[in-house]
Amino acid sequence: MNSYTINKKSPQILSLAGSRVGEWVDSSWKWLTKLRSAALRRFQNNIRHSSRTIRYEQRVAIAEVLKVLFSYLDLNTMCVGIYHRETDAFVHLSLDFIAKKAGLNIRRAQRAMSWLYQSGYVAGYRQSFYDIDTEEYYHKPSIRRVNSKLLFDLGITEFALQRARNRSKNKFHDILLKSLSSKNQSSKSNKQNSNDIKNILNGLSQAFALPKHSKSQSSESTYNEKLKKLMDLMPNLTIYEAQRMLPKAH
Repeated sequence: MNSYTINKKSPQILSLAGSRVGEWVDSSWKWLTKLRSAALRRFQNNIRHSSRTIRYEQRVAIAEVLKVLFSYLDLNTMCVGIYHRETDAFVHLSLDFIAKKAGLNIRRAQRAMSWLYQSGYVAGYRQSFYDIDTEEYYHKPSIRRVNSKLLFDLGITEFALQRARNRSKNKFHDILLKSLSSKNQSSKSNKQNSNDIKNILNGLSQAFALPKHSKSQSSESTYNEKLKKLMDLMPNLTIYEAQRMLPKAH
């Protein structure tokens, strides 16, 4: 399993959200109302035998997973992972890695993540593809994207979130600028580098946008358009690598 480290200070809104998740563990009525709704839906669908709130030990597991997600949350794209400077790629985290960081076994981490999926606080997209040459399926860590409603339900205002996202975008802009400068691209001016970075940021934001519910033909067309944009932005990617980075068309 790969080992990643964070070399950044956590944004203030994420630190605040993490502390309120801790409050929710002891007083589940305070925050995260959609988790209570998810528990009620499970009871109505005969998945749970009680309409009571989520058990304490389950809340602890959910809280630990949320703290890990906040630690690795990229506010620019709202995806969970880290930006790898050497490859200029966004690395998504495996559930094994999240479980290890949360101090949970894989089963508890899976159950905690299922609560977050069902409540709508986190959206997950599997990355898998079929290799024609080897006739085998390959899997990469799922793309996990945090819904803004998770932070709203922890008392973070829309204004505060937007301001933090703008700061994150500007910081990422600076990182890309330094990366481009270090690659001896002397033929390009700083203005040209800045324009390239803006194109990359806009393209990534569109590529990682949550898919909208539409007709299958329209969805497939949108998927192909995003795939083309991603390939244009990152010409070194193979078609299989690009497909694994995008949510599947529905």
